[in-house]
Amino acid sequence: MKKIIFALLISIFSLPIIGTCNDATDPIDLDQYKMKASWHLKKYWYNKNNSKKLTKLKLTLNLSDSIQNQPGISLENFEHVLRDNMHTHFEKAGLQLVDENPDAVLSLNVVEMTQGDRQQRILAGEFGLGSARVYIDGYLRDAENQLVVVAFKAHQSNTGNAGLRDITHDSGPTLVKEMSEKISRDLSKELRRSMKIR
Repeated sequence: MKKIIFALLISIFSLPIIGTCNDATDPIDLDQYKMKASWHLKKYWYNKNNSKKLTKLKLTLNLSDSIQNQPGISLENFEHVLRDNMHTHFEKAGLQLVDENPDAVLSLNVVEMTQGDRQQRILAGEFGLGSARVYIDGYLRDAENQLVVVAFKAHQSNTGNAGLRDITHDSGPTLVKEMSEKISRDLSKELRRSMKIR
């Protein structure tokens, strides 16, 4: 009887709990969080019960296998640009990106990165055709207890003023870089606002 009760207790405490995870590398289903449009991001959720100011963050970056090198911007270059933008804007917001002893881990999953199509932007950019896109989903997890405190979807698309920026040259690579900077800036502002960092 004691063995049965012990086995039941083990199974109960082994059930997944929303917002927590035993392994920091386990994938997170962002749709389990009630994300809403925020001041700066397409969708954002924050655990209001969190009272910690998590200012030292470790950044992990994952690019979807479907993303390929673009004619004007390689994956390596895009990752470098995104990391630089994150460092710059997070520092301005009072957040520090570190490699060791972080307060929390910021996991970014680049779902889509494309510089779009120049000709389509020129012909029908006002209808959204040929748009460059950068879609990043992610979450912030407390390094101590593995509790997810922030979940978000930062999706940006841009047609370069409906193709006007493409008249003299392909604006796609520049649009991708600009969107990665905007996502970095917007995310840093949301984190600062959520954690009341002054």
